[in-house]
Amino acid sequence: MVASSKRKRRVKKRKDMRKEDGTIKAKRKFDTIAENLDVMQDIGKRKRFSPEDLANIKPLNETQKRFIELYFQDIPIIMATGWPGTSKSFLSIYCALNEVFDNSSPYDKLIIVRSAVETRSVGYLKGSLEDKAEPFELPYKAIFSEIMPRFNDAYYHAKNLGYVDFMLTTHIRGINIKNSVILIEEAQNMDIDELRSVITRTGEESRILITGDVLQDDLKRKKEKSGLEQLKRILLRMPREYYACVEYSKNDIVRSGIVKEFVIADFEENNRVY
Repeated sequence: MVASSKRKRRVKKRKDMRKEDGTIKAKRKFDTIAENLDVMQDIGKRKRFSPEDLANIKPLNETQKRFIELYFQDIPIIMATGWPGTSKSFLSIYCALNEVFDNSSPYDKLIIVRSAVETRSVGYLKGSLEDKAEPFELPYKAIFSEIMPRFNDAYYHAKNLGYVDFMLTTHIRGINIKNSVILIEEAQNMDIDELRSVITRTGEESRILITGDVLQDDLKRKKEKSGLEQLKRILLRMPREYYACVEYSKNDIVRSGIVKEFVIADFEENNRVY
């Protein structure tokens, strides 16, 4: 009877692992095949990261400096908004990893949250939930590679060692996020209900970083309304010690000279203003 029960569970598990075409999904496992021998041995030996694994990043302007200073004041909610190419996401991830990799910090994990926007309901996309989220994770693979240049696949290692999770807003309700830094990315592409859903998931010993650019609002094409401006107004009603806002200007664009001059010219051509 016991053997029969075990056999049924194994059959059920294999069915759960099947793709839509009937083939069995390959089970993901932690490996270091993309790394050189020294790195492979190092990661395999300790199976953890520390702040020393991060590049020594210095602020490139006063706005970046202010963001970093505010972050390490442990303010519960920090919103970074403004012009594209100003390293809003990059600095947020860098600061968060400094704490997540630190054993003395209360934060065990960085959770990156985005809205799927154009595929808001991702159910029709093929594959598992992980497969559906993967296209939205691509920017973070590049950011992690720059922040952790010693590793060829830093984002993959951080995820598989439990330091990082990636979530879409369509699958965040009903959970309680404790001991984490929650990074809400591209907040201008979330309506106010999505933003509420994420923020109200915040449990004990967690804090929130929010990045956004009101002029890169993809919801307009769907005739929906971004909740970012309303969220700003809500934060202003909270006790001052609970939040801080950092606004990046055109002078803070650091991605490249081409990007800076193009973005400024584009804004002037289309009479766009923040």
